[in-house]
Amino acid sequence: MRCSKCGTDNRAGRKFCAQCGTPLKAVCPSCGVEKFCGECGTAFAANAAPAATSSTQAASVAPNVRVSLEQPDASTLIGGERKTVTALFADIKGIPAQNAEDRRHPEAVKAGVPAQWYSGLRAVDPLATFEATDSWVNHPYKSGVALIGDAAATSDPSHGQGQSLTPRDARVLRDKLLAGDNWDTAAHSYAEEHDGYFANVLKFYRWFWEVLYDPGPNGEANRARALPRLFQDLSRMPDALVSGPEVPLDEMARRRFFGDE
Repeated sequence: MRCSKCGTDNRAGRKFCAQCGTPLKAVCPSCGVEKFCGECGTAFAANAAPAATSSTQAASVAPNVRVSLEQPDASTLIGGERKTVTALFADIKGIPAQNAEDRRHPEAVKAGVPAQWYSGLRAVDPLATFEATDSWVNHPYKSGVALIGDAAATSDPSHGQGQSLTPRDARVLRDKLLAGDNWDTAAHSYAEEHDGYFANVLKFYRWFWEVLYDPGPNGEANRARALPRLFQDLSRMPDALVSGPEVPLDEMARRRFFGDE
């Protein structure tokens, strides 16, 4: 139910607005008159015997309101609770897809997901696809042309690093150009710095894959060694996904992440 004071959408059944505390009342969105009790649905006295209104009178009161005797579609109503749900569907390489049970990823069940959650599912067409790979240009500057953003380097989009690297490229290139008069030297300096921080992004992705995603025996061994320690101390995982490529990624950081020390 929409609050008449602040406009907040409140879930059905609330008596007071969760945002401002104003009592929620069932009122006409056009004239503002209370029509029915919000608890039991009984018509109020002023609405018990409404006077007949002609279409001409209705048009004179609200000329821009379309009058209809049809029951409105529930999807067009303003009130109600809204939830945004994002679902990601992905096929795992090597897992057959003849039926829903075959599509179940055994790692999910091993991790504790109830197997019955996968019963009754049916395969649907993919909603979207993208290359979950890394690609880049070494030293993205040549002959007066500097590449930034995805033109210079792209990382696995499921980690969202491209949105951070693009403005960083633009900032670094701008600062280099403004620092001196030789733009060719400045652009080469940008390319060298870009190669440095993107190399750190690739290094962390490689570690991340070896510990969490590698389906082979090395991956199993890495997880058996690293995950119990990570559960006890999350600081073992380098925070490169959030804090950026300046996070230390030296040998000590690798050993802590892999549980080798």
